[in-house]
Parts: sequence; structure tokens; C-alpha cells
Amino acid sequence: MKKTMYRLALIVIAASLFLINDRLFASETDDRIESSAKQSYVFKTYLKDDDIKIQSKDGAVTLTGIVLEESRKGLARETVAGLPGVKSVDNRLEVKGASPTPNSDAWVGEKVKATLLYHRNVNGINTKVQVNNGIVTLRGEASSKAQKQLTTEYARDVDGVKTVKNEMTVLTAAMKPGQTTMGEKMNDVSESMDDASITGQVKMSLLFHRSTSAQNTKAETTAGVVTLYGKADNAAEKALVTKLVNDINGVKRVNNRMTIAGKKKSTEFVRTSAVDYTENQIKELQGTLKITGAQKELWNNLTQVMRENAKEMDALNRDRAENTKPMNAVEHMKFHSQITEAHLDQMMKLIPPFEAFYASLTDEQKNITDTTFRTGKYGKSGRK
Repeated sequence: MKKTMYRLALIVIAASLFLINDRLFASETDDRIESSAKQSYVFKTYLKDDDIKIQSKDGAVTLTGIVLEESRKGLARETVAGLPGVKSVDNRLEVKGASPTPNSDAWVGEKVKATLLYHRNVNGINTKVQVNNGIVTLRGEASSKAQKQLTTEYARDVDGVKTVKNEMTVLTAAMKPGQTTMGEKMNDVSESMDDASITGQVKMSLLFHRSTSAQNTKAETTAGVVTLYGKADNAAEKALVTKLVNDINGVKRVNNRMTIAGKKKSTEFVRTSAVDYTENQIKELQGTLKITGAQKELWNNLTQVMRENAKEMDALNRDRAENTKPMNAVEHMKFHSQITEAHLDQMMKLIPPFEAFYASLTDEQKNITDTTFRTGKYGKSGRK
């Protein structure tokens, strides 16, 4: 009986010691999570002016406090989520004042500013961003024409941006001895930047760029090397994700393991006629340009030619579809030659009314039109 009691006592003592050690380990992990978050690059730079409290219990982190911008809520969450030992993040952060309405100028401007901050080869800190009806104007100084162009490229790809007017000044004066560029400064920072901060910037950057599928992308960072998982719509998107992530502050290398979704065009899309497509173009462009009464007649002349061209193209495609006999190589080439000639004839008919209409546009309307014909995008992207 005494031996049995002795054994039970030993079991109870051992269990108690195990629970104590387990609690001590959990407490140490929670302390490390809270300390690592506060010492991270993101919290010490981007979020230094925000009032954020971090509490971890058994790896479940709760964020409370006030941040100055909506985008900082997401950055804080994604950074903390990337810390070792974190199991979940309950983001209770509130934005000081009213949050900007989605797709408003304030909403777009906030995302453009954040996007430029995350990329090391542009000068996000010293770039002034102004948004008016979705048109972004950039001011400040760029170290080169290439940096100015890259700044335009990044800003243009932010969701909600219609077009970009880059009025940045390119510095022409020679650099002083020992002076470093913005990219070189960020490369120096990269050597000591923590992985969680890198992951947070990567996730937020992909979220703001409309040409990438952030929801389908998972990012992990180890010693500055970012590994990406998930699905890309096509090879071009996968390559773009690699390019964007390579330029994020702190990233040393990108290992892109994303798979190509290989989505097939739906039957509905395949059967979309040239007429339907053209009507959609006309509707989108008319809404974006906000055509005035004085421009109405010139616009009607242009759209009439667009509609006639669409009907002609549908007739050609219909003739091809009704001819069920398989084409040989020569016949196939002749058919495509016919299509090419039709496109050329239609373009020659379209140029005069388009030229007259373009001459009537304001500078703002011309900027929108120029961007539309260069990128094929009408205002806010409808890709997702």
C-alpha cells in the first residue's frame, strides 16, 4: 500500500513539473513573440508612430490600439503572423478617424504611398502622391529616369488607379563622394532585416498590385529568401510576382513555386462576339472619359465606325464557323491574311473620326485615353 502511494506521489510530482515547464516554455514563447514584433523593422519604421499593443497567449496574438492608416492594420497583422510560434492573430486595431471609403481618392492614395514604400528601387519616402478622381500625380525627386519610370509603373498597377501623371524631377547633378542611392541604402538595410518584416511587406505589396493574385499566394521567408506558393493565372503573372517581390525591401532572393492555374476560357467567353465586346468597350470608355455635350457628336461618329467594324468582323468569323471543312495549311494562312487585311481596313476607317474626337479632349481626358490604349485597361481593373 505504501509503495502504491509512493508511486502515485511521484506521478503527481512529475506531472506537476511537466505542467510547470510547459507553462514556462509557453510564457517564454509569448514573451519572445511580443518582443520580436516590437523589435521588427516594420514596427520600428512604418508603424513607429502608431499606438499598437501586442499580447500573446499560447501563440494566439491579439493586436489592439490605434493606427493612423487602414493599410497599417494589414501590415501589422501580416508581420506578426510571420513570427515563429504565432498560431493566430486577432486584429482589433482601429484607425484614427474615419477609414477611407473603398475606391475613394484617399483609399487609392494610401495604397500607392504604401506600395512605393515597400519597394527598394523607388524613393517612396520622398515621393508626394496626390489623387483626383483616380488620377494619380507624383511629385518629388528621382535619382534617374529609370527610377521615375519604375515609380510610374508601380503606382499605375495599384488597384483603383486610372492613370498616372509623373511630375517628378530627375536629378542631374553628380553624386557626392560616398553618397549612396536609395536602392543601395535599402540593400544595406536588407542585411539585417528580419524575415517577418519581409513577409509582411511582400503580402501587402501583392495585395495592392492589381496584376497579382494575392489571395492565391502564400509567402514564407527564411534568412531573406522568399518562397512563394499558390496559383498564378498564367506564366506572365508568375513572372510579374517574382519581379515585384524581388524589389521588396529586405528580399535577397525569390524562390517562386507557384503553379500555373491553366484556366480554360469558358464557353461563354469564347462565344462573345465582336459586337458585344465593342459595346462593352464603348460603355467603359464613355463612363471613364465623362464626355461633354460639345464632344457628343464627335463621339457618336467614332462609335458608329467602331460598331460597323465589329459587325464586319463578326460576319467574317461566322463564315469561318459555318465552313466545317478542315483547312489545310495554305487555306489557314489565307484566312488569317483575310482577317489581317480586314483589321487594317477597319483601322484606316477608324483613324479619321478618332483623330477628330481626340483633338476635342481635355488634357485629363487625353491622359486617360493614352493610358487606355497603352494598357487596354479602363479605369478600375475588372480582372478579379
